[in-house]
Amino acid sequence: MTRTKIFAFVAGALVAGAVLGSVTSGYAATTGSTTTNPAVAACAGLGLRMGSAVRDGGGRLLDVVAKLTGKTTDEVTAERQAGKTMAQIGAEKNVSETAIVDSALKVRADVLAAKVKSGAITQSQADAALSTMKTRLSDRVTSTSTGCDGAGNRAGNGGGGRGIGGGGCGGAGCGM
Repeated sequence: MTRTKIFAFVAGALVAGAVLGSVTSGYAATTGSTTTNPAVAACAGLGLRMGSAVRDGGGRLLDVVAKLTGKTTDEVTAERQAGKTMAQIGAEKNVSETAIVDSALKVRADVLAAKVKSGAITQSQADAALSTMKTRLSDRVTSTSTGCDGAGNRAGNGGGGRGIGGGGCGGAGCGM
């Protein structure tokens, strides 16, 4: 075999593997849940897709902390990259962890209420999701982690899967 044919074969195999991997991981992400956590089980498979609504509503922790402290998002980002937690950044301006979490939860509760009103989810599913969000936000406010470390389940937006390329996620498909 010539070098060109070998290269074409390898490239074709990589493309086929990427396509099949995306299809199978997308299927796996939508199949039934086997979790015993009732809050997670209540929302499993819903695909709430709240990211853009939360972002547009100013509900990202970055936006919330910036608003509550009077800092810019760039300033908060720089402090986070320097190793500070959101709680520490808030505390410098007398903003409590509770105030940060409550402000972020308000936006999420509004988004969930709209989903309940439209019939996309039930009130019990919204309640379970909000409870989980409160726990996760409380953890994130005190975390020094600034993003994806390459771990995680690789089930990000669009099916995830291991990808080619680098970035902060090391090709691990961190999603959005």
